[in-house]
Amino acid sequence: MKRTFFTVFCFIMSSFCFSQIHTIPLKNSASPLEGSIYTLPKTMFSVEVETKCVKETPGKYYQYAERFLGLTDVCQVEKTSYEITSVKLFLKSVPDNQNAYVLINDDKGKSKTTVELTKEGFLKSINGKPINIVEPRNIESDCHKTDPTDYQTMETSIITKEMQQSNSTVRIAELAAAELFNLRDTRINILTQDLDKTPSDGRSYEIVLSELNRMERFYTELFTGKHEEKTETTTIEIEPKDGNESILFRFSLSKGIIDKSDLSGSPVYLKIKKVSGLPIDEQKDGKAKKEKQAFLYYRQPGLANVTISDGIKTFLDKEVSVAQFGFVLALPEGKIESVELCPFTGSIIKKTE
Repeated sequence: MKRTFFTVFCFIMSSFCFSQIHTIPLKNSASPLEGSIYTLPKTMFSVEVETKCVKETPGKYYQYAERFLGLTDVCQVEKTSYEITSVKLFLKSVPDNQNAYVLINDDKGKSKTTVELTKEGFLKSINGKPINIVEPRNIESDCHKTDPTDYQTMETSIITKEMQQSNSTVRIAELAAAELFNLRDTRINILTQDLDKTPSDGRSYEIVLSELNRMERFYTELFTGKHEEKTETTTIEIEPKDGNESILFRFSLSKGIIDKSDLSGSPVYLKIKKVSGLPIDEQKDGKAKKEKQAFLYYRQPGLANVTISDGIKTFLDKEVSVAQFGFVLALPEGKIESVELCPFTGSIIKKTE
């Protein structure tokens, strides 16, 4: 009986203590340091654009490709081309300084109230359990590293003594073509000869063939030229605004992503349209509650349709949650035991009364 009475007494006291908590806007607070300051989150867009760059460089002896190798369709002019391979949208939360609040405990520390904030100053919980919410990943440009084993250049590995001493371009091209055919013959002989004449182990066999293939590629590129591809990633951050339709960036087939002011590229547009919010009666109810003293201010995020297009091709069309497209509402004072919020949208995840 005593144990039951004690439990009920603690619950009543806990409810009474929590009823002493109230929240006011930071701008209306005379002494904000007496409470816990938090801000509601605001959503930012991070648009990640991935492009593929293809660079073609003519070979040193491209004009002799047909004469010595029988090749006609080879690169003769250096050119670079770009294409957009993917467009991704990531959401990022930043403090909304226009919606900052002070959480005040009128009991002046007598009640055991725990307030959990993020490092950005977003409210996570009041007397709630620790919640694990995965933060949006940081977006960084791709880092293309060179293979440390690819240390040999064309000049150091395929130029023979006879080629170096020759003063005739035609003669050098002829010698290079001869070396190319010799490499091919050597590879065929290795692949078709008796097993007792092959390298002693599989690893040595693999190394020899790999080196023959590498040298053949270098000799071939003297006539056909080089074809190089690399991926580039550009990240653009923007604050979403309802009804916004603007140029996100310009794109050039020869330069890739360029500045919006560079008219040499075609524009790629970003269109944002608010598509959802709270019902009208809920909006009125929330605004009415804000006029009174509140236990807690929180945010009900809205939805937006985001489209990225160049006018012909649509790269992205999706619906996302945007914190500031919703409404700031007030949780009225009462016997509330705990509240847990999403620190990235400011919405209530769970509350216990």
